[in-house]
Amino acid sequence: MSAYNAARRVAEQGYVPEQPVRAPLIRTDDQRDLERHLHSALDGKSRRVVGAVGNEWFLTGPAEVLALARVTRWVDER
Repeated sequence: MSAYNAARRVAEQGYVPEQPVRAPLIRTDDQRDLERHLHSALDGKSRRVVGAVGNEWFLTGPAEVLALARVTRWVDER
């Protein structure tokens, strides 16, 4: 989640050892709840990258993120 474009958000995180993959744009009016849900779901699958700069890095991909988001009431499929 970011108020900025993806490139700026990644740059704010500092050094990144791998090339980040950007997930599809997900429209919602409940971005904080959706982000909490995604982080919790990915943590439950032990997908958080330990030792990364910042705490927002997960070993996942666009398809998994979109699938996790779609099962919530917060996603606007317009």
